[in-house]
Amino acid sequence: SLAQITGLDTLTIKSKGFLQSIPENDLSAIRKFFTASTVKNTEPFTKELQLINNKKWVQLSIKPISVSKSDIDFYIITVEDIEFRKNILNKVESEKNNLNTILENTPEGIGLFNKELKLIHHNSLFLEYISSQAVSSEIITQSIRDNNLSEKEIQSKDNHYYSLRIAETLISEEKHFIAIVRDTTNEKIIIEDAGNQIEKFRNIFEKA
Repeated sequence: SLAQITGLDTLTIKSKGFLQSIPENDLSAIRKFFTASTVKNTEPFTKELQLINNKKWVQLSIKPISVSKSDIDFYIITVEDIEFRKNILNKVESEKNNLNTILENTPEGIGLFNKELKLIHHNSLFLEYISSQAVSSEIITQSIRDNNLSEKEIQSKDNHYYSLRIAETLISEEKHFIAIVRDTTNEKIIIEDAGNQIEKFRNIFEKA
């Protein structure tokens, strides 16, 4: 829950919101995003940041939703605990012997590539995604070549949705890349259902 992630009590979140736990420089970027969002510019905002109150690393995602096509009707805001992911980045060098344990403990598909784009470590979930072609290895390696570190949405042949992020890290002073794959199908369904409900209510009011 948001309370567990941010360390704020539910009453504080309801009365003041959770933005008070976000550093000012990150808040500035969020304000610019809201200002720049238009019907013609509905690119999502994604940022990794460290909360002020509990120092926890989270990934904040904001998706503008336009149902009416004439204005942005609402925003879907998700806050994801990425301590596992940060632990991987911080511990890859110091805990190589325990790397497999670290990888298996994260709920995301994780693959570690060297500078030649060879997959050198991965967890079972990442292998499952690649083997089933849910997310192709070609898309991942091309994202690395393009230095595309922003979140990419991928739709598989069976209509599941996945997010792909690429992060850079240094191991023995050599650049490596971590590919992070997450199943976002349920999030996509929730967003679509919310949009459909808004459209239904709008039609009811227009006919009233």
